[in-house]
Amino acid sequence: MEREQAARGVQSLRQSDCMEIVENLLRRLKELDQELAARNSDEAMARIESPSERARDRILSDEEIRVMFRACEGQGVFGSFVKMLLFTAQRRTKVATMQWEDLAGEVWTIATEDREKGNAQRLKLPKPALAIIDAQREMRTNGYVFPASFKTSRADPSRHYGSFSAFGDGKAALDKGMAEIVPNIPRWTLHDLRRTARSLMSRARVRPEIAERVLGHAIPGVQGVYDRHAYDLERAQALTALAALIGRILDRKSGNVVPLRRA
Repeated sequence: MEREQAARGVQSLRQSDCMEIVENLLRRLKELDQELAARNSDEAMARIESPSERARDRILSDEEIRVMFRACEGQGVFGSFVKMLLFTAQRRTKVATMQWEDLAGEVWTIATEDREKGNAQRLKLPKPALAIIDAQREMRTNGYVFPASFKTSRADPSRHYGSFSAFGDGKAALDKGMAEIVPNIPRWTLHDLRRTARSLMSRARVRPEIAERVLGHAIPGVQGVYDRHAYDLERAQALTALAALIGRILDRKSGNVVPLRRA
């Protein structure tokens, strides 16, 4: 229909033609809105802000991980938050909005948003992640594990107001700290830590379907439909293996490490 209309030219369009075009446009916009709403807000914004990076393959090398951890030591809440991203392999928004009430002993129950396709649900956290949480507990200022670093009297706070949200400033400061240790590190994003963690789990010989469940990805096909096992133990073991590998990376001396291959 659109091709026929284009051939006739804009001036020859009838009112019914215009209504059909508008209806098709509104239907497509609704589909896009539903698609974005079903995704985590972090991923949705990443697609809007940087369409050219939809197929990113950036992961941090062993050396970059060591440099990042060193630079994180002077970054306060944000530094702890960045480490937690790598130890848990979770999305930025999920970690940033982690609340104390979501934690029960060693288990983190991840909040599920309306229309969200899925997440890791429950994770038994590895010891390094628990150590980060314990350190945050000592400086607790509100209900969030990673609180905002400033106070304000906003009359209309957002839903997640009170959690850390200064990602741009924090990342800029971290990049500067890393550059002071090792210059000219290629650009990377916080979401690249999730891809790095997934790649490290493969390197730690975590079964692919278990690593995908840690990330909260839907399992396709018949297995995803019929397998209702919770996989809590398996995901806990995967995060333990991930933390152990990160620990070995951090303990190794620069120059004696086989770099993490980029897929």
